[in-house]
Amino acid sequence: MKLLYVIVAVIVAWLAAVFIHFRYTLKKIQDLPAPLPSAAVTQGRPTLTISVLNDSSYSVDGKELDLEGVKKLLSPNGSPVSSVHVKSPVSRSFGAAVRLLDAIRVAGIEKVSIETSPQKQN
Repeated sequence: MKLLYVIVAVIVAWLAAVFIHFRYTLKKIQDLPAPLPSAAVTQGRPTLTISVLNDSSYSVDGKELDLEGVKKLLSPNGSPVSSVHVKSPVSRSFGAAVRLLDAIRVAGIEKVSIETSPQKQN
């Protein structure tokens, strides 16, 4: 019976030693420096929001422009637009939105988001 107590005591002591060893080993691993990558900075202006007003006019920052005016804004000298957010209610002309998206594509802008709003019910 005494031999059983000795064996149990040795096993408990061994388990305690293993636990303490792993605890301090994991603490050292946790303290290792881990350099994280930094976020990429977008060159150019921030996102440009363009709203479709009707079949031939658009709104940019509260100014009403035709398609040619919007094209000039999409690629001004020296600072290209990095991304475009297009807002168009469902009730507006689909063709106007397609012409705008084509102008964005021609300008070489790849980051485009599109927002639609439902028609108001009477």
